[in-house]
Order: sequence, then structure tokens, then C-alpha cells
Amino acid sequence: MKKQTALTALFLVTLIMGGGTVLAQTAVQADTSTEADINTGGGLGKGINSMVRGILGDDSSQARSGAPTPEPSLMMQMNATMDTRAPIAPQAAKMSAKSAPAAITAAAMTDADLGAYVHEQLAQDSNIQSIDTSDTHVRITYAVPSTVFRFVRVTLRVTVGASASGATEVTYPWYAFGSSAMIAELKRDVNENVAPLIPKRTFTPDEQKTLIDGIHVALAAKLGSSTGGDR
Repeated sequence: MKKQTALTALFLVTLIMGGGTVLAQTAVQADTSTEADINTGGGLGKGINSMVRGILGDDSSQARSGAPTPEPSLMMQMNATMDTRAPIAPQAAKMSAKSAPAAITAAAMTDADLGAYVHEQLAQDSNIQSIDTSDTHVRITYAVPSTVFRFVRVTLRVTVGASASGATEVTYPWYAFGSSAMIAELKRDVNENVAPLIPKRTFTPDEQKTLIDGIHVALAAKLGSSTGGDR
């Protein structure tokens, strides 16, 4: 009985010792395999090596593999260009705005230009008898056919003027009494439309032209107008 007990104990001890040896060998093999994986870049070691290289920025693996470095995309190039472009200073923007060419304005009319304009008006409307202009007054004499006593044919001449004092005038012959209503309307139009155009000082050629146009419009509206022809 004692002998069997001793044999059983010896078997258990042997089994335990053998199992420990197997475990130790397994652990050594695992350690060796892990170390080999780390050294050869495979398995867990490969992942660790890649993570370390990513952190340290080591691209030696790419250099060893001979893979070409990818070209930056068009969007990356555009972003890089925009980042390196220097912003325009506010002072430079103001200077650029000031250096822009000014808007072209019409040249002022000269006395020669005004004389040519007067001749043009005389040629275009044969009812205009005369245009008298200076830096202190503008007068236009207008002539249209009319009748007196309903059977005598006459030429009705009406003069409308504007002076630097701000006053307007409408003169006509005595026999225009038959056209008194028309003359009254003409006076009203001159006061309403020509008087506001008078600058109440000496006139420039441009202002004389403006007054000529205003007076001509009032006369043509009430007395009629013509284009060309003999007087």
C-alpha cells in the first residue's frame, strides 16, 4: 500500500515537472516568435514598427521600397498658392482707387462753338428771324404768318428775351391783338420754363445755349415751327 502511494506521488511529481517544462518551452518559443516578428516586420511587430515610424516621421521604409512620392493634387497646389499670396494693404487699395482715371466730362463750349450752334438753329428753323446773344442777354425773334381783321395777311414777329438780371420779355407788334390769347399763353410759358434757366449773372456760352433752347421751344410750341426753307 505504501509502495503504491509512493509510486503515485512520484508520477504526479514527474507529470508536474514535465508540464512546467512544456510551458517553459512554449513561452520561450512564443518569445522567440515575437522577437522574430518584430525583427522581420511581420505580425504584431510590423504593426508596432509602422506605428513608431508614423510617430517619428521615418519614411525610410518607403525609400527602401522605391515607391515614388505622390504628386500634390491641384487643390493642394491652389491652397498653397493662396496661402503664400500676400494680402493687399488697405493703403495700397486706396492708392489704386485714387489712381483710377477720372470720368471723362464734356468740354466747355467756346464762343466759336456757340456761334456755330446759332447758325445751325437758324438753318434748321426758318421761322427764326434772328438770335442775339451775349454774356448779359439772349433774344430770339420768331416770325410766323398771321392775319389781321381775318382777311389781311401779315407776318407776326415776336421776340422773347432773357437778361442777366433774371427778367424775361415778350414783345410783339400792335396788330397782334388778334392773337392776344396766344401771346398770353406764350408769356406764361416763358415765365414758367425760361425764367428758371436764368443764372442771374453773366452767362457762359453753355448757359447761353441753354437759354436759346428754352426760348426756342416756347416759341415753336405756341407759334409753330418749320424746318429749312426761305424766310
